Parts: sequence; structure tokens; C-alpha cells
Amino acid sequence: MRVVPCSGEKPCSRQISISQVPGGNPVANANPEVYAASWTRCACGAYTCDRCLAAQGGKCRCGQAASVLSERERIDIALGGPPPAPGAALPLRAMVEELGAQIDAELGAGHGDRARATAALAATLLSTQGPGAPEADLPWLSAFGERFVAWGLFAEGVAFWGALLPVLAQRGKGAATAEGKRAIAYLGACRALAGDITGASPDAHPIVSALDGALGASDALTARVKQKLGPLAPLAAHGAPPMNLAPPAPVPASVRAGFDGVTGLAVWLTLAFLDIASADGVIDESEHDAWKKAMTRAELPDVWARFGLPALQGMLEKGMLQDLSTEYATLPHEVRGKMGETLVDFMMADGVVDPREVVAVKKIAGWLGVTPKLPG
Repeated sequence: MRVVPCSGEKPCSRQISISQVPGGNPVANANPEVYAASWTRCACGAYTCDRCLAAQGGKCRCGQAASVLSERERIDIALGGPPPAPGAALPLRAMVEELGAQIDAELGAGHGDRARATAALAATLLSTQGPGAPEADLPWLSAFGERFVAWGLFAEGVAFWGALLPVLAQRGKGAATAEGKRAIAYLGACRALAGDITGASPDAHPIVSALDGALGASDALTARVKQKLGPLAPLAAHGAPPMNLAPPAPVPASVRAGFDGVTGLAVWLTLAFLDIASADGVIDESEHDAWKKAMTRAELPDVWARFGLPALQGMLEKGMLQDLSTEYATLPHEVRGKMGETLVDFMMADGVVDPREVVAVKKIAGWLGVTPKLPG
């Protein structure tokens, strides 16, 4: 394969894999510590891997702003094309396409939580930028939505289809069209497979009917949903009601866990600290002190002592940090901005900007809907 050295500010041992193959070179994908399949190329000619770019705060070594290129852009460069113009904004499709490649990579590496977080980001991007998507990209976005079933990311699929349906309807592809019917069927399938509804739920019959109509009774997804739902409750005399296209309102994570407001925030801050500080494999004393200071400054209770480290790590593994972050995404922007600044404080506590910690900070900040100022 064609490779070039990474040109990060600090020495990086990884080689940039410049591949014309959709999905990236398989050898590079299988050896992420040796080859970088995600990278950028600056107008100055420097190639920078995703890790070094994150450590440099989204800038090339020459100082120009840069971002990881989409697969389409990487292939164009591999075929001899120029790099994108500095500061050029990626269209929605390119960003979602990149996230899809990341989801594939995370699932391939067994990182289910990271894949779930990336899939949730794709749904968030669609909800915020979907209305401006070009008409020609709608079939591609619909096809992307179908991948959530193959990935097994059903809850995130509900969010994605829930954001795509109104976009399709606004473009004349509503419930009466083939595109709309298929979208409704996939939304229903994701809801059923995520466990949002059962065979006794009012929406069970409409979902099965939508799948039968759009995909066919013999389709594998239709059969899978029917098996998941089990026996359906008998229809009322007036027949099945129309399917409720709005996903059920989620119960806030703090409510599900039985946290009061103060405890929930204390748990979020502690889980965020653990996620960031442990990203490089070591939590040193300076990082722990930064957590203590943050808790004292916010006058929050010591949930570390209350729950214990094993229980807190269990919360992390079950996605509590993402769930709480999503819940807090409705807070005023000024409050979320302060929360983002605290994430950076945790990262900088040991005086070392580790690329893995940068990724963790960006991930959590993305859930909150803020962009913290990173060093570099």
C-alpha cells in the first residue's frame, strides 16, 4: 500500500495509509497502531494522522486549521487530486460517511460504547443539518439509516430515522410515498428491536403492517421484528390505530438511576473525569487532585466514596456518561460551556496532552453540544 510518514508536530510512528479502496486498506484497518486510515492533508503538503491532529487542536503543524478528511476526499487525494481548500466546510453526507467508517472500525475492534457514541453523533448531525441536505443526498441518507440494523445500534437508529422522517416529508417523500413508507418501516423496526415496544403495545400492529407493506412479509427484517415482538395483542373492533411516528419520550438518565439533581451532576463530573483521565491508561495524583478541586468548586458530594470505583466503572460501561451528557445538553449554553472547560482541565491536569484524552474530551463535549477550546 502507499504510505507516507505522519507530519505531526511531535514525532509519530504511524504511517499514513493513502488508499483508493472504499473503506480503507484492510491491512491498515487491521493495524491502527502502525497505520493511520483517518488523516488530513494540508495545502502546505503535510499529512497528519487523526491522533496528531487531535493533539494539535485541529491544526496542521504549519498553523492552518484542518480536519480529518472524508473517505471521498481521501480517495480523491489518493487518485492525485488536491487537498480541500483551507476552512472548507464538509457537507452533511461527507461527515456522516466518515462517522459510518468510524462505527465500522469501532465495532470491528470490539469497542461497542465508542460505536454507540459515534452513531448517536450521526443522528445529532442529521437532526441539526438534515433540513439543509441536498435533495440528491436523501436516498444515500436513507440507505445509511438502514445500516443501524446491521450494526445492532437500534436506539441510535430510532434517533436517526426520527430525524430523517421530517426531512423526507418536507421534500415530498412523506408517508404516502415509497420512500416514506420504507423509512417508517425502519423506524418501527428499530423501535421494536431496541425494546421500546412489545407485542402488547399499541404500535405493534402498525409496525408489523408497515414492514409487511414496505419490505414484504418474507423479508428477513420483517421476520426478525415479528420474532422480537412475539404474539401481538388482539386488535380492537375498530382495527389498529395509526402508528405513532414520534419515538416515546425518553426517561432522563438521572431519573432512571434515582439520582437527585446534585447527585446526577456529581456522577456526571466523576464519570467524565474517569473517562478522560484513564484514556491513556494511567490516572495519576495530579489528575485526581483536579477532580477533587472541581467537585469542591461546584460544591458537589463525593460520589466516589458513596458508590465506589467498581460501581462507577460499571456506570461508564453501561453508557451512563453519554446518557447524562445527553440529558444535560438542554442546559443553557453558558452552563454547558463551563462543563466543557472542566473537561479540558481534567485533560491538562498532568501537563500532557495525550491524543486519546483529546478524543475523550471531544466525545463528551459533543454529547453536550459544545466545542471546548483545546490547547494548540
